[in-house]
Amino acid sequence: MTVTAQARQIDYFAFRLSFSSDETPPVPFRVVRNGDMIYSFTSTDGTGEITVTVEPGTVPFFEILDRAGQRPQPAFPGRLTLAWQAVTGATRYRVDEYVDSEWTERQTIASTGETSYTWVSRWLEDSASHQFRVVPLDNAGNEGSAQTFAALMVRHPDAPNVTYTYNGSATPTLTITEAS
Repeated sequence: MTVTAQARQIDYFAFRLSFSSDETPPVPFRVVRNGDMIYSFTSTDGTGEITVTVEPGTVPFFEILDRAGQRPQPAFPGRLTLAWQAVTGATRYRVDEYVDSEWTERQTIASTGETSYTWVSRWLEDSASHQFRVVPLDNAGNEGSAQTFAALMVRHPDAPNVTYTYNGSATPTLTITEAS
């Protein structure tokens, strides 16, 4: 039915999610992060708590489900996973991102004899187009033909950066201001 949740930051990377349900106990809780279940348990009193880590610069989407069979909302990742086939003669692959009208090197990945490789991007800005390329390199540093990737990032938006001011006078007022 209704889950009430609170997130409290406990250090630079960790947050404690505390939650309760108005379902009659026992309550089958499932905690879902970006569409993937990360924790499940049955609560005898209708409450629960979990500590999660969050990388700086990321804004994960959490859901707490309190009914068996309940499905999580669609969630889309904030990172892009590139995948490419190995190139004959390549000893490494340079992954570049197109930023401010120029290619910026993000990582170089050594060839290990695999038939394909993957790389995961940084947390990407929502509602923006992003371009990447993978450049195969040989022992001498000669570049092969680059494989390019382009994607429009569509994910759960970041929480707004706002401040709240409450005036508890005779005519109380709550002011919400966009932070700069």
